[in-house]
Formats: sequence, C-alpha cells, structure tokens
Amino acid sequence: MSNYLFSSIFFLLFLLAGCRQHPVDPLQPLEARLATNTETTLKEYNDRNEKLLRQKNCDSVITCSRQLLRAFPQYPTGDSDSVLKETRRLLNFYLKSSTQNKQAAGNSLLTDSLLEADHLYFDGPAHYDLLAVCTAFHNYGNDPEGTRKLIERFAALPPSSDPAQEIYACHLVANACYRYSEQPEREILFQKRAVDAYHVGGEADDPADLLSTLGNYYRRRGLYEQAIGYLQEARDWCLAHPDQLNDGFVYNFTDLANLYDTMEQQDKALENISQAIAYSLALDSVVLSDLYRMKAGMFWKPELKDSAQFYILKALRLGEAHQHQAEIAAAKNLLYSFYDEFYPDSAALVVKGFRELCAVSQNDVMSYHYPTFRFSLGNALVKTGQLQEGFLLMEETMDYYLEQDFPEMIDWCGNILLKRYAEHKMYSRIGEIYPVYTAIHDSLQKKEKQRYAIAANIRYETERKEQENRALTAEVALKEQSLVYTRIILGLSGCLLAAGVVYLIRRRRRQLKEQEEHRRQLNELLTSQQELNRRNETLSHELEQLSHNEIIDNVRRQLDPTLLSGEDEKRFRQSFAALYPRYLPGLRSRYPELTKSDELFCMLIYLKQNTDEIALALGISRASVNTARSRIRKKFGLQKEDSLDNYLQVN
Repeated sequence: MSNYLFSSIFFLLFLLAGCRQHPVDPLQPLEARLATNTETTLKEYNDRNEKLLRQKNCDSVITCSRQLLRAFPQYPTGDSDSVLKETRRLLNFYLKSSTQNKQAAGNSLLTDSLLEADHLYFDGPAHYDLLAVCTAFHNYGNDPEGTRKLIERFAALPPSSDPAQEIYACHLVANACYRYSEQPEREILFQKRAVDAYHVGGEADDPADLLSTLGNYYRRRGLYEQAIGYLQEARDWCLAHPDQLNDGFVYNFTDLANLYDTMEQQDKALENISQAIAYSLALDSVVLSDLYRMKAGMFWKPELKDSAQFYILKALRLGEAHQHQAEIAAAKNLLYSFYDEFYPDSAALVVKGFRELCAVSQNDVMSYHYPTFRFSLGNALVKTGQLQEGFLLMEETMDYYLEQDFPEMIDWCGNILLKRYAEHKMYSRIGEIYPVYTAIHDSLQKKEKQRYAIAANIRYETERKEQENRALTAEVALKEQSLVYTRIILGLSGCLLAAGVVYLIRRRRRQLKEQEEHRRQLNELLTSQQELNRRNETLSHELEQLSHNEIIDNVRRQLDPTLLSGEDEKRFRQSFAALYPRYLPGLRSRYPELTKSDELFCMLIYLKQNTDEIALALGISRASVNTARSRIRKKFGLQKEDSLDNYLQVN
C-alpha cells in the first residue's frame, strides 16, 4: 500500500466513520445484466464507486460492491482482459472503502467465502487478485495468524504472467509481509516482484507509491544504497508527472525525508518533508497530521524547541478538527514527551496526560501504542517520586518488548530505565537488565556504525552528483546564453545586411533614375539642337534664293549656332560624365593627344549618333563630320576595315 506501514493503523484503518448512507437500491436485473454484459456493467458500477469513494461515501461503495460480488457470474462476458481489469477495480474499491470505514475485519467474510467457494472465475483468472485482497483484508483487520496463512498460500502460487496483476497483488502481499511475516525481508521480495513487473511495462495505478514503498522497505532494513535508488526513481517520476498528483507523491517525499533524517542530512530531510506537506495540503490527505508530527521530530533533534512545538500543536489541532482519536493521541504523546524533555516543571501535567493516553489506548484502535504510553507514564511517575508504580510500569513494558524481540524498543526502554535505576541507586536491578541491554545496544551500535558508513558514502555520492548536476546546469546555462548571444548577433547582422541591401537597392534605383534623367536631358538637348539646325538650314536655303548676298551672309552668321559651346557644352559634358563617369578619363589616359573637339565627336559617336545627326547637332556639314572621323581614326591607329563606332563602344 504505502510506506507509512508502522502507522498504517492511523492512516487508513481508522478514518472517521459516519459516511452518509446512500445504499444502492437492490436491482432485480443486476445478476442478469452481469451475466449478459459483464464488462460494461462492471465498468458502469466501478466508475460510480470511484466517484463515491472520492466523496468518502464508503457505505454506498461497500453496499454496491457486495451486490456485484455476490451476483458475479461464473462465466463473465466481454473482453477477457477488460473483465479481469474491472474485477480487480471492484475488489480494490471494496477493500479501500472497508478499510477507510474501519470494517476490514467484518467485510473480509465475503471475500473469504468467495475464495473458498467453487466459483469458476474466482478460482480461475481472478484467483490471484482475490487471494491478495483476502490477505490485505486480514492484514488491515489486525489478524496476524490469518494473514500469515494467506501469505503462504500466495507465495505457493507461480508469478502471474499479467504484469498489471502481478503489480497489484504483490504490492498488497508485500505490505502484509512487512507487518506479520516471520521471514525477514520477505516484503522486499514481493515488492521487488511488483516493481520488476512495472519496469517491464506493467500498468501501475500509482508508480510513485509502488517505487517509494520498495525504497522504504530497503530503508527500514538498513539497506540505504538500494533505498535511495528507488526513492529517487519515484521522485523523478513525480517531478515528470506533476499533472498526476496523488497520495504517492506524499509518500515518496515522506520516505525521502525519513531516509535523509536517518542519514542525518537535516536540510534535505526538512526540504522533502515540507514538499510532502505541500502535496498533502493540495490533496487534503489523511496523513497530514502524521507529517506535522514528523516535521516536529526533525526540529526536535537539533533542539529547535519553538519550531518543534509549533508543528506538534498543528498536528493536535488538525486531529481535533477531524475528531480523529488516533491522530489526537499520537499528537498528545509527542506533546507530553516534549514537555517531559524540555520543561521539567510540567511533570504533573505529563503524568496526567499519559494516564489519559493509557486509558484510551487499551481499545483495538490504539493498542499498538499502549506499551509505549505505559512506559512513558512510568517514567513520568518516577520523576515525580512515585517510584513503585512508575518502575512497575517501566519494567512490565521492558519485559513486553523483550518477549516481542523488538530490539529498537528494548534499547530505548533499557537506556531510560538504567538512568532511573542509577539516579535512585538501584544497582541490583541495573545488574539484572544490563547484560541484555548491553548485548542489544552493542548490536544496534554496530548496525549504527555501518549505517553511518553507508550514509557517508551516500552523502558523498549525492554531493558528487549534485556537483555534476550543478556543473552540467552551468554548462547548459552558458551554452544557452551563448546561443542567445549568437542569435542576437545573427539577428543584428541580418538586420544590418537587410538594411545594407535596402540601401544598395535604393541607391541603385536612384542612380538609375539619375542616369535616365541625364539620358533624357542629353536626348532632349540633341533633339532640340538638331531641330534648330534643320530650321536654320531651311532658312539658309530660302535666303540663297534672294539676291542680296551681303544680307544673306549676315543673317546666316546670326542663325548658325554651335550647340556644344559655352553653357551648352558644359551641360552636355556634365550629363555625359554623370551617365558614363569612366568613359572620358579612360579615353584620355589612352589617347592624351585628343582635343576637346575630338572628345565631343567621340561622345556623340558613343551615343550612337550617325553622321547626319552629328552634323545637325554641331551645325556643320557631313563633309566636316567625315573629316573629323578620319582625323580621330588616325589618332586611334585604326585600319580601313576597323569600325570607329564599334571601337568607341568597346573601348
């Protein structure tokens, strides 16, 4: 079930009764429905029982489960795997509701009768689950002899081939073995089978509880290295599945806190018990009072009295709010022990308190703690001078634990009893118990030394792993930081590149636009001049027909413009240089003997102006253009077959 085995009486067996009664109305067709469609009917009722159990409506779950178990067909219908799974759910709901309603002992009669009946299904596919549930009923019903017999029957069965069935059954039987089996470490054997089935893919309702329970068994046997492995595996599962919060989370962090407390790693113990309390508060768990008492004990060791008392009182108030007698008694036991150790003046209060606890603990609910309460009462009586009654109670308790062969309690009782004997100079009685106490104490001390050695090794390994994790975390953080910086640099570079591209594109567009504008201006300039020269030629032709030659010459001189002179030439050269900035410098570097006039001809030829167009542009005759072309060809050293136009285009 879970790791809190010593106190399971407090946690599960003795929850408050008084669940409101909402029994399921007897349905005549239930048996027929089960026989006709077992799988669907079981699932329907199981889903209903699950909701009722969450509401702690235990009576309704018990009543419904009884009806289903009594009407269960010998030949169930539906998918065989699904039917077996739903049957396991039904048995589990019956067990849980009976345990929470403190009816485990009485309700075991039904499951026992099914186990002994000639029922084909419960003797066949469901026999493994039923036998485990019967064992659990006798375990929680405080029946040691019946539990041991059922453990032996279960141990004689071969392991189940169904991993889910193996997990459920072995988990229950392991808990029974821990409480009542006379074979040491048998609980580890069965719990290990359950965990192994989980590791090969078996479905577990609560993997955290499954793994943590095995770790807890190892811890209680002093096998700390094995314990830490399974507890940390359970912890990793919890951290990886925060959305599946359940009681297993509470048990796992509680077990880890116990382990670290055993190894005297108080910081880690407090860290884990605080996390367990946080989970318990979120779940409204029944073990919250136990967790408060555990945390109080952790503060008690370093004598942090205020913190210890704070959590003892929290546990007491919670028990009183729940009206839970077991929780109240456990908290009062811790409170009176706290007063006895730290406040000697409260001896009378301590005596009164332990008398009340002894009175209420004689019933079945608190009988497990009755010897401890009697010993604490005896110790308080001796401190107040009531030696006869006090020593009698202490000695009877010591004898009880010797009879039960409970080494830890013998060591605890013997240590206190020897101190009281010494205080009152009862040396003969010291001699009676000292040899037995010494042998047990030495044996426990040897185990304690081994525990310290193992704990030191675990602490070393834990610290080493933590250092490795910190180094790995730092490395990952550095890489992530470097990655962030790289991304920032790449982003900025990309932005700069994009900005540069945009700039170059815009610049190119602007240059093209400017070139186009200059080209347009050149064309307009050439066109306008050519048009002007045409008009001049027309006028000259008309004037030639007139008789006054002197007047003609004067007019012709006034109408004979030169395009590329003065401001016109300057504008032409600027526009050409803007369009073709490298052309004239290259031409001059190769042919420095060219004149300004030659350059104008070269520029017009480069602009693909023909002879007539050049003549019109410059206002000269075709013969003059041809003469200029011949002069330039000679300066370039061209042969007759070479084209001046092509040469100027490529050079």
